[in-house]
Amino acid sequence: MRSKIIRLVKPYKFEEQTQVYKKKKGWSYVKPTLGSICAADMRYYTGKRRPEALKKKLPMALLHEGIGRVVESESLKKDTRVVIVPSIPGYIHSPEKFPSPEKCCRACRHGEIGENHCENIHFLSSGYDGLTQSTIQHPDPCLIQIPDDVPDEIAVLSELSTVAYTGAKKLKLLDKDEKIAVFGDGPVGYIVAVVLRFTKSIKRNNLYVVGTDDEKLKKFEDFAHTINIRKRAIPSNLRFGNLFECVGGIYSEEAINTIIDVAEPGAWIYLFGVSELFVPVNTRDILEKGLRLIGISRSSRFEYPIILEYMREPEMQRLLKRVIINRVFRIKSAKELTEAFDFAAAHRIWGKIYVRLEIS
Repeated sequence: MRSKIIRLVKPYKFEEQTQVYKKKKGWSYVKPTLGSICAADMRYYTGKRRPEALKKKLPMALLHEGIGRVVESESLKKDTRVVIVPSIPGYIHSPEKFPSPEKCCRACRHGEIGENHCENIHFLSSGYDGLTQSTIQHPDPCLIQIPDDVPDEIAVLSELSTVAYTGAKKLKLLDKDEKIAVFGDGPVGYIVAVVLRFTKSIKRNNLYVVGTDDEKLKKFEDFAHTINIRKRAIPSNLRFGNLFECVGGIYSEEAINTIIDVAEPGAWIYLFGVSELFVPVNTRDILEKGLRLIGISRSSRFEYPIILEYMREPEMQRLLKRVIINRVFRIKSAKELTEAFDFAAAHRIWGKIYVRLEIS
């Protein structure tokens, strides 16, 4: 099948190209319909990745958060709405090379590690073409049917929500009234807080969000306590047994070391934030307190049905809609995709920018 594909060939430059897919058993053709721009996409577009990473991965189609409709499939009906899971473990992508999870890698061999950490993973828009194409060829196990009562705009958030759930399901509550902290008042922190609220039934009294912007923090206030750390310190009597770091970037060092300061002995720290720099951390207190640091990266196909089931709840939909900005870009060409990414680069908007994919 022939597909029109829009690839980033260098920072700030998209080109329209043609991709020809050969039919593969167990793979379907899907038309991407709606996606959202991720911070990782923006790092490629603006050239904020390391030069060696850009040289290795470009040209490449961007976007990995999105949904589509089935065009042709052996196992799914035509026009079925599906989430396109961007994370394809090696044994699914290349069964001739890795015929089973056991033969793939340690992460696939031991389910508790998670296929999202597969050493042979293929991840859309990270070295492999993403969703900015008229038709994508994708393995059937990584196409998850969307329930009828989950709207498109909510289903698009399943990728980020499953990443949040990958961390949330590791939650270790040792005390009945234990406090949980989410550091970061951006969309990632917001999604993590919402997922904790619904999948782990964390009540407002036990959930704290630490950020630096009053307007952003207001969005959390009906289901979490908030602290603007630029205006007041975290009270000395408030300590946390589980802490979720959702800051990343140039503020990673400050966030992680503040988390270490306010962590209870034996606390679990879940790191979601990405930094292109090495981050110095207070190892003395990590050792003294016996802290556990867990890296959270991506999610596997197994989290999607769970999250999509939670997304059927009207209250969860209401809270998730807060991260969707009103403007939606319609994408038919490289020019329109450039406009969407230029808008995202020029405006530091709180929330997710959606693109309606109409590439043909």
